[in-house]
Amino acid sequence: MSRFSALLLSFVLLGTAWAGSAFPVNPIQLPDVDKYLRAHLSPEDYALIKNGSRQEVESYFNGLAGKVDLESFRAMLNATPTAPVIQDNWAGVTRYAITASLVDTGVDYQHPFFKNCMWTNEKEVSGQAGVDDDGNGLVDDIHGWNMSKNNNEIFDYKNLPADEEGRKMIAEEINFLDRLGGGDLFNQEYLMQNITMIIYFVMNYGGLQEALQRMEFVATMSHGTHCSGLMMNGTVSRLHAVRLELGGASEQMTEQPELPTQAELDKEAKEFEAMFAYMSKSGVRVVNISLGSQYSMIEQSLTMQGMSSQEARRIATELFKGQHYVWNYAISRHPELLFVIAAGNGGGDGKGDDIDTPYECTLPAALALDHVVAIAAINRKDNKVAPFSNFGKVSVDVASFGVSEKSTVPGGGYALMSGTSMASPNAANAAVRILEINPQLTPVQVKKIMMTGITPWVASVPTASNGFIDLNKCLEMAARSR
Repeated sequence: MSRFSALLLSFVLLGTAWAGSAFPVNPIQLPDVDKYLRAHLSPEDYALIKNGSRQEVESYFNGLAGKVDLESFRAMLNATPTAPVIQDNWAGVTRYAITASLVDTGVDYQHPFFKNCMWTNEKEVSGQAGVDDDGNGLVDDIHGWNMSKNNNEIFDYKNLPADEEGRKMIAEEINFLDRLGGGDLFNQEYLMQNITMIIYFVMNYGGLQEALQRMEFVATMSHGTHCSGLMMNGTVSRLHAVRLELGGASEQMTEQPELPTQAELDKEAKEFEAMFAYMSKSGVRVVNISLGSQYSMIEQSLTMQGMSSQEARRIATELFKGQHYVWNYAISRHPELLFVIAAGNGGGDGKGDDIDTPYECTLPAALALDHVVAIAAINRKDNKVAPFSNFGKVSVDVASFGVSEKSTVPGGGYALMSGTSMASPNAANAAVRILEINPQLTPVQVKKIMMTGITPWVASVPTASNGFIDLNKCLEMAARSR
């Protein structure tokens, strides 16, 4: 576990926004694949897939594959080979490179997309390996820092497949998970394709549980790279990476958690503050945070562990107070940074919640700080609020695109992911580009532009601005402010 382990157990990445995993247990919300199979297979067929021999599962798969053109289906899943292109009217305008950062699961900085946009610590590059050449206390922090292991490993290259086919599978699996989270559940062909692909994964990885663990691993590993591509797309700026290593399903709470003492909270708060101080000293202006925790889901998860509702509420309340203390302490001390934060994906029902209410409050998005922008998700196809997106008239500021967003994934590919995790770096992208037009703007001024340079909506869910970010409007306002 990381040095931030006391509270990170109840943080969750806010991408791949589908119902499923219990909240503090799993750092990323995946589709409940097991539930999906139980809903669409007979009890006998489900039992065979879960407990049958490889030969039995393969025989079942062959029967399905005869009805589904799996190769064409897989080709469709891989049909996102190029980077998305931002269309705007500002290509010929003078722009200034700034530095942006994100707190996430790491960035595949060897991906071709990031070749010319990584922040680089020139003193460490030109210095001596294994020596803190710039005197900032971090040895060889060339493109950023791993805050969990206190080293410069900002991506897990040990677990990235070395072969091209293995790397292509990452994009294929991420695209499949995005597809599984939506679509027409009454379309029999659609269902058959999905079920056949799940069973393909079951065979490929040696069982249903192994396939689920693989999906969790790939989605978690890809999260930071995907968010980074969205934040940097179309910019002339530099990406500074800060990695946190979050635990997975294997780190489920099986007994009552120990509540952190005030001394432990103070230590944690200072470590988070030091992380943001490091960003600031590195020249960072914008920080994207696509993780968080929702009170209701902490309580529900504790109840699922067998705790009484009264005790679960007590523990959840103390954990949440601790999180608020840590986040508020760290972020409030860095008003020179603009924090763009995902509002969250709601609870296990796959529906967004009003995080203005204490029971559904989500941190750090709901922090009442002038240099924090909390982001809801909309669908760029119809400009409607994503059904999974959290909202709040007070706590959520503005919306951005967050449904089936195409971006970078580890191994050199591109794939689709959904969630307020994707909406947040899309909004951070707007913040970066605003500052490229006018780097003299303060975080509060950039936030004001983001909340007024919008397309208003008539939505059934409220945010403070009641609209979604219109990039060209924001850039026009930035240009007028020069």
